Amino acid sequence: MTALKKSPQIIELNGITIELRRKTVKALRLVVFPSGAVRMTAPAFLPDFAVQAFMLSRLNWVRKQQARFLLQPPPLPQSQFCTGEQHFFQGVPCQLNVTLKPGVQRVVKSDCNSLQMSAHAAASVVKREALLDAFYRAHLQRAI
Repeated sequence: MTALKKSPQIIELNGITIELRRKTVKALRLVVFPSGAVRMTAPAFLPDFAVQAFMLSRLNWVRKQQARFLLQPPPLPQSQFCTGEQHFFQGVPCQLNVTLKPGVQRVVKSDCNSLQMSAHAAASVVKREALLDAFYRAHLQRAI
């Protein structure tokens, strides 16, 4: 079976822009991306009126999915595991205080909203993340 190479069509339907791709597939596929973009993949042999009828039947679903994505909070920035960051421990937000010094590397919950991390000065972000993960894992194993 040879692949059908055709550039995607852009269709405007009741205020929604849909990217239509025709391929050698057997079923219709409609996807709404977190950005709000809509893509539809349709069989190459399916007539245009059938594709449009399917799109019209799914417009309410598309609008609902776009609204759902708009309500989601934006993704959090990548954590650097440095002093002042907020991390959650057992569902409670805690401020992370990082002390860079030689010796034992560990994380300790000092009071109700603070996590104290002792790490080597040369510890990378990945190492500090692994240290915090080990702390979480140890507390979870004690709870189980």
